[in-house]
Amino acid sequence: MADGSVQQSEGNRANGYAQLDANSQVTVPFLGDISAARVKIDETALSRTLAAVLRNTNVVQDYLHADGRQEDAPRLDHFIASHCGSVIHVSQGFIIPANANGEALFPARDCPTGQNSNWVYEGQPLTTRGTPTTLRTPDDLHESRANGTLSFSKRKKNDTGTAPGIYMQMENEAVLPRVPTGDGGSMAQSVAMLGMNVVQEPGAKASLNGLEITMQDYGTDTNASQVQGAGISTLKHGAGSDWALSLAGYDFSARQPDTVLSYTGLENDVQVNGDDTTAALWDPTQGGRHLVWLGGNTTNSWPRWSPGGRVSAGSIIQGNHQLWIAMNDGMTGGGNDPTSTWPITGVHPDGTVRWKWQYGYDGVISKAIWIVSSSDPAMLSAFDEGIATNARIRNAFIDLTAEQLIADRAAAIRLRQGDPIDFSGDGTQAGKNQHVIVAGNHASPDGRDAGGLNIRIRNHETASFADDQSFVTAGRTHLATGEDATLAWHDHAYPTGLTIGHSRIMPDQTDLVMGQNGLEMVGTNQKGEIGRTPVLTLPATASADGGITAININTPLHLLGLTQARILTLPPQPDGTLLNNIDTGTPVIAEHGHWYPLLLGPPLQEGSK
Repeated sequence: MADGSVQQSEGNRANGYAQLDANSQVTVPFLGDISAARVKIDETALSRTLAAVLRNTNVVQDYLHADGRQEDAPRLDHFIASHCGSVIHVSQGFIIPANANGEALFPARDCPTGQNSNWVYEGQPLTTRGTPTTLRTPDDLHESRANGTLSFSKRKKNDTGTAPGIYMQMENEAVLPRVPTGDGGSMAQSVAMLGMNVVQEPGAKASLNGLEITMQDYGTDTNASQVQGAGISTLKHGAGSDWALSLAGYDFSARQPDTVLSYTGLENDVQVNGDDTTAALWDPTQGGRHLVWLGGNTTNSWPRWSPGGRVSAGSIIQGNHQLWIAMNDGMTGGGNDPTSTWPITGVHPDGTVRWKWQYGYDGVISKAIWIVSSSDPAMLSAFDEGIATNARIRNAFIDLTAEQLIADRAAAIRLRQGDPIDFSGDGTQAGKNQHVIVAGNHASPDGRDAGGLNIRIRNHETASFADDQSFVTAGRTHLATGEDATLAWHDHAYPTGLTIGHSRIMPDQTDLVMGQNGLEMVGTNQKGEIGRTPVLTLPATASADGGITAININTPLHLLGLTQARILTLPPQPDGTLLNNIDTGTPVIAEHGHWYPLLLGPPLQEGSK
């Protein structure tokens, strides 16, 4: 009788039948090839043959001599091509085929694109020289649990897809109760896709990294390919708060940091080889290395308006730096893009579609870097410095020469009133705020309150440029003359454009004022209020320039008094010079090289004219 037929009535013997126990289980192992047989497990029939099922868990050891001989290479190539897309197990002690010099002879991979295999190693593969290595078949994922480490490696080459070596997906639909925060509010609980608890135990003397990424770039595609140690993209489609990268550090040590590097929230080091582009010293667009690169761009993810296009209600288009949402199904009209003429208010017909404004689409980033302290005063949070450095700067610590201010009231640097700019610069506690510029309040020369930009030296207001266009100094003042040897003047005589100290004349003080009327001496009372009438006015146009305006004196005039003998010994004086002869009590005037007394009338008396 043929093999395979039942030739004996006794079970569990050759050419007999297989017996079942009380649990309907076969009591004798199967021998021979049963891969073509249909199987049934737990009352569920499998539509595939056993060979097809076992193919996904092939053991590569069974196909090799496992001693590293070169003839193993073609057998391994055949095995890989026969099991594309499978999970391939590599047993402990597997030896990779080697060349004559003992180096690993990596097999070729001849599988259709997309049919990648997953290699699982029970131990670290070796070459014939005992060097630990991996197969590194292109586009396959290699997984190893050797040396107590779970590791994944991938050599991407032929596959044109962008699938990563490890992919995780999580869809959160949990509704969890909010937890209270220290400031009396509450926050949503976090659900993590990947959670790690890394602990540095007491007594440990080794650096510990929660996540360590080592990236090596040997590429030659200059500036065309980006190589990123960590690439994180957060796509916002909802109304929640989204953070591309959130770092939170908590210091529970209850002690001062031992060194300046004792606690760091985020460290970003670039260790460079060679000089940076020379032009970077004065052209910030030419710098080749950046510790932090911030870019704000419009996503351009929304389509633009097109004529004769079918849209549905809720469709969004971009146009004229705005987003527009369709209110109904329909067809757009013909002609040119109409969005450039649409205001952001109202409903705009377009063919059979009606559009309304959604929001602006200028790609505006509200803050490039935003440093905040807690809003709860009880938490006592503060920064010593917002931005500080002790680095050697070749060009400028802050360089804004290439910026573009696109709003009327934009500013390169903006400070609130009362915040000083400190030029002390010695880095000591005693040297703080010794030489500052600060925007503050200022009392103008005419007694009005006005704002001003003040220069403060050692806590004293030294000079102030006021909003009323006056300039005020304290202490001694040194003024330089202009190109025409005259002081620059203000458009108006009152209030003063220039004030030079105070000098006592009668009960009032006098300010020297350069105004539209010329050089004036204006009386100032004890309250600092400037008078309306100058005591002395030198006309703005001198007689040498053709002017005929006389000097205006609005105060008693005192002549210099000299004895007659002294007057006669004076060198020749210009005609019209006046002096007072104290011997005779008579004014004298110089004319044509001689002194002439002025004739005085009778004394003034009550009722006289």
